[in-house]
Amino acid sequence: MSAPISSFRRTLARLATPFARLAVVSCVACDPGGTKVSSAAPSATPPTPAAATTPASEGQTGCRFQRPQLWTAGRTQWLGGCRQGFADGSGVIVNTGEGAEPERFYGRLEGGSPSIGVVHTAGGFVAGRWRNGSLGAALPDDMAQRNVLIEAFRVAADAATATSKLLLDKGDGAGSSFYSTQARLLGDQMD
Repeated sequence: MSAPISSFRRTLARLATPFARLAVVSCVACDPGGTKVSSAAPSATPPTPAAATTPASEGQTGCRFQRPQLWTAGRTQWLGGCRQGFADGSGVIVNTGEGAEPERFYGRLEGGSPSIGVVHTAGGFVAGRWRNGSLGAALPDDMAQRNVLIEAFRVAADAATATSKLLLDKGDGAGSSFYSTQARLLGDQMD
């Protein structure tokens, strides 16, 4: 029984890192309707505070979304569905920087904005509810905060599973296998 508590405490400790303070950089495009994979280059200038509150201000019309400010450089991709011009539902945002391992947001987007999920970085996990592309403030009640973290990892594991199925349907067995493994990794964080 100590292993599950230890795993959960490690996750909580990771949330106390500088990665826990995220904001918004907007990005990306895909075709309207259905499930799409989309990408766009980052903007040349960092967002202004006004831009940070404007959801999905970059990319082509059809499937825009926000990405965490942590990702100020690199190319982003949305692996998931699009609805009414915005990335929507369960999926993965991938940020690929030059010479770095890609970082990923696994979770749910609503109207192009991350709403709940997990960012997986080289430094660990950043999990919780999101608002305007930023990680929401921790709840004062430890039990309530614990439940938010558990829900974020559950939603993230579901997003990785959905992405695995999407890629398998598109004939990408290697990509499907990768996201299937990520679903298990994210699910194990709740143990």
